Amino acid sequence: MGSVDTVVVFNTALAAYNAKDFDKAHSYLDRTIELKYGDTTPYLLKYQAYSEVGDLENAEKVLRTSFEEFPENEQVLLTMIQFFIDNDKRQDALDYLDLALEESPDNHNLHYAKGVMHMQSDEYDKALVSLKKSIEIEDEFFNSQYNAGVCYYNKGANMLEAANEIMDPAEYNKAFEEAKAVFANALPYMECALELQPNDMDTLISLKELYYRLQMTEKYEEVIAKIESLEGGK
Repeated sequence: MGSVDTVVVFNTALAAYNAKDFDKAHSYLDRTIELKYGDTTPYLLKYQAYSEVGDLENAEKVLRTSFEEFPENEQVLLTMIQFFIDNDKRQDALDYLDLALEESPDNHNLHYAKGVMHMQSDEYDKALVSLKKSIEIEDEFFNSQYNAGVCYYNKGANMLEAANEIMDPAEYNKAFEEAKAVFANALPYMECALELQPNDMDTLISLKELYYRLQMTEKYEEVIAKIESLEGGK
């Protein structure tokens, strides 16, 4: 009988949420949580309800509480990280990622998420540490392979831009070769990403740029042909 009552409480909460009667929804969701029913669902519904009315303070409180209750739940973590990113609380997101990684050090998604966080701040060396760790754990995860390539590409582009400011020919050539070496570091990651998703246009365009910069004419022509064939098939 108790379990039936619990389901009724949750369904009442859900109906109130769908009707946007958020006060009633919170009341029944709190009761659902007390009854320990629904795992993370009532927490996330409370978060959504607070978000819909712009109550960011309580939305954050619910997310923090849900993470304390379910520290290994990926959906809770990623929802909280996105909340922090959306509200310019980047350091909070990184702190929670580190907490999650203490609990689940072999979760490649968490390392990937941390890498992306650093990428968003143009901290490419820090990003690469996390992305490479993600790849070490799961080398067939497209997002980590692709973004590691992006990190090296962006680093090389920044170095090339700085080299173009150098007036001394010998110093320019040295800086140019250093940038070229960084572009070369991007290649294995981008090529692996393409193996994992052969028709991904972003990867193909990135490889086109890399092959051009590295003067790999045959590869450049191959990737141009692939891009044209895909665009022609639209």
